[in-house]
Amino acid sequence: MNYPTVKETEKEYIITEIIGDLKHQIEQDVFTVPLRILLNPDPTEKKAFVQIKIFGKNLKTPITEELILIF
Repeated sequence: MNYPTVKETEKEYIITEIIGDLKHQIEQDVFTVPLRILLNPDPTEKKAFVQIKIFGKNLKTPITEELILIF
């Protein structure tokens, strides 16, 4: 089904996907299958923070960003 690889550690979930070659400044979907996230039905927090790292052959250091999911 081409779902990304998901690894669970004690503190986090690590989700990886190989996307191949990207063309400069052209939008592309990262996951071939939409990522599914299950939330607590009555969360005490109304935000979740997601760390993103993008690695590439032409990048000396990975691009690191933080997404804020508001629900």
